[in-house]
Amino acid sequence: MKKHKLTLLIITMLVFLLCSCSQNSPVLPSDMALSGTWEDLFKGLWTGLSDNYVFWDLDDANGEWDKVYEEFIPKFRELGSIDTSDREATKKGTILLFDSVKNLSDGHFTMNAFGSSFSPSDYRILKKEHPNLSDQEVFEIIYDYYVNLDEFVLDEFPADMFYEDSKSIMENTFSIPLTTTLKKTDDFIDNYGDLYFNWRESSEEGEPMTCNALNPKIQLRTPPYGEAIMLYSSSHEFGSVTTYDGEILDFTSADAYDDLEGSFPGEAIYSYGPYYPVSDLSWKDEDEDKKQNLDSLFSDWTLCLVLSVNPEYDQTDKSFRKGVNLKMLALCGITKETDESAMVDYTANTVYFISSGFNFFPLKDQAEMYQFLMDFHKFKMNENAAGMILDMRGNSGGYNADREILFGDMFREPHLIGYQKNKTGAGRLDLTQEFPLYIYPEADFFGNEFSDIASKPVVVITNTATASNGEITVLMVNSLPNGGQTGGVTMGANGTTAGDILSLNSGTFSVGNYITSVYTPYGNIRDTNHVSYEGKGLTPDEGYEENFNFDAFFAGTDSRLGKAFEWIKDHR
Repeated sequence: MKKHKLTLLIITMLVFLLCSCSQNSPVLPSDMALSGTWEDLFKGLWTGLSDNYVFWDLDDANGEWDKVYEEFIPKFRELGSIDTSDREATKKGTILLFDSVKNLSDGHFTMNAFGSSFSPSDYRILKKEHPNLSDQEVFEIIYDYYVNLDEFVLDEFPADMFYEDSKSIMENTFSIPLTTTLKKTDDFIDNYGDLYFNWRESSEEGEPMTCNALNPKIQLRTPPYGEAIMLYSSSHEFGSVTTYDGEILDFTSADAYDDLEGSFPGEAIYSYGPYYPVSDLSWKDEDEDKKQNLDSLFSDWTLCLVLSVNPEYDQTDKSFRKGVNLKMLALCGITKETDESAMVDYTANTVYFISSGFNFFPLKDQAEMYQFLMDFHKFKMNENAAGMILDMRGNSGGYNADREILFGDMFREPHLIGYQKNKTGAGRLDLTQEFPLYIYPEADFFGNEFSDIASKPVVVITNTATASNGEITVLMVNSLPNGGQTGGVTMGANGTTAGDILSLNSGTFSVGNYITSVYTPYGNIRDTNHVSYEGKGLTPDEGYEENFNFDAFFAGTDSRLGKAFEWIKDHR
């Protein structure tokens, strides 16, 4: 009998525990909207955001989200069941989804549904660029861009959003030939037979096939597969080789380097590093002067390229060849004492840094990346430095840990750059109190050396595509005693992103079978004055906002870079 009672007690406890777990487990948006109706799909999206969105303190002051539900639920109910074979009905429902979330402040927010993608940031940018367009017309532009892959839609957005980034600055401002347009009839193609070129038909009848290719000489220097980090430097004109025991051998003439390559056939051409010959950047006779702009501006510089290498299938030859893609690039340097032959009016001894993104942390321990970071550190340590320019144009963010790796040598103690709130539960205003965000010193990484550059003029260049950690960099610069911003207004995407909504009570989720991703942050960030710029963007200092001139930029005149040098000169 006692044994029987004990068994019942155990069963009762198990039932209780299971029920408790069931009651406390959240309803995931991914488990909702499985009925296949537009109404339930919207309910799943609305509920997922109601529970997981971290910016309700900005967007729901007067119950706005409940009003959205009341407005849109009858519209979605009227659409009935989802039938993806009915393209017009699918487009109508998708655009209605766009409409329901258009006013969210979250600059990161991206919803992927039915082969299309929508961001309130895109909506705001287009409305600002074309104030006479109706909401429906804006939604149509965004839908056509993603579903119909309409390249002409790019022209509807501000030009700097797609055409002014680190790669285009490398190629146009500094004349570094990273990419080129090739014709299949070009004689030198035969010299690069191991590389894969993605040829496309010419728009003009009778013209040879063309492709936009990464500099072939850069491609040849990469391994057959995997990842490669390549460094070019003004201090290593003809490259260097690292021996198996770690000794770096530098070469002082093109002949010496050619002799070395001749003695190491095959894989030796790409397997040594850490610096590759600057001459590689000029891989055709007509490119001999390509790095002159770079050398006329900087007394010392280092260029870092991160490349992914994968075999690509050549449809023509039915074979696999080396395919190389540019994942990230970064440049650091310090300007010359004199301005002779420079392509822009600059301020002498100014440290300059530009990067396509914040992706240094996973690569920091690799020899080449460490060398690049130490070169950047060396420039910041220059006691004669007049100031520093951080070029964040087109930088859409990346790893938070990069902030310490890149700027931890500027601060001898934790430096406040802003504040953050996180979600604590499913309630819309279940938020933590603001807690401080710091950049922490990186004494060990930089050999216990600290720069004084933070006490000097520091300015950040921005544009429409500057977002996430790119914008957090603006917050850092604005927190400095003599920091400023030039260029254009940023995107307004300051949040911190992650994907685990169960542990963070917020973040990215999916809804049913049709909304494959709702990308949204878990962290709500303010500046040191507790001001949020989410959905608004950060505006350059008065008198230093500079419009982007497409034609002038691609002709080699970088007025926004010139404005940054002007700012440094004015604030010395």
